[in-house]
Amino acid sequence: KASWVRRLKWGEADDIKGLQDDLEKAALTNNSQYFGSVVGADIVYPSTANQVLQLLFATVDTLLINGGTFYLSFCTRDGYRTPQRLIEAASEAGFSIDALPPINDDIKRKLPALLDAKILVLKRDSQARTKNDDLGALNCKAFPGLDAALQRAAEESSDEEWAAPAFVEGDEEDSDDEDFRKQLLASSGPV
Repeated sequence: KASWVRRLKWGEADDIKGLQDDLEKAALTNNSQYFGSVVGADIVYPSTANQVLQLLFATVDTLLINGGTFYLSFCTRDGYRTPQRLIEAASEAGFSIDALPPINDDIKRKLPALLDAKILVLKRDSQARTKNDDLGALNCKAFPGLDAALQRAAEESSDEEWAAPAFVEGDEEDSDDEDFRKQLLASSGPV
């Protein structure tokens, strides 16, 4: 079997064409689309720009055969922000998102900590936008609780409504607490 290492910059036509040429030279395919599966691991970060996500999906779309699957190992690192951007980019590119079932507890105990990493399963789908709009409920395999996080983020902060209670000298509600505080301060010595 042929093997090689080559650069593949997302969205870079020359890189994609070079990969396609290598595959044809190795007689691995004479197709315009090449892979039944594409796997990406640890490639989407909070700093990944929306345009770069679009290039990622364009590259995957070019290389997948019809009916192919893009498996993406994904770990949420910044709450709702990156999952929301990933869902939008996938929807724009026509990929619906699902997730593999969570790893069972027996296997999980044998593995290193995975944070909240999951394997997303992305497939071309004419109804991608509609299906992806349903992501985020508490029972969602891909992004459980995303809807609630988005709702909390959209709510106005209540910081302005809250004020710290004023301290008035000599207004001790509980003299036992005040006595304890004085004893603690007296016994702690110089700081």
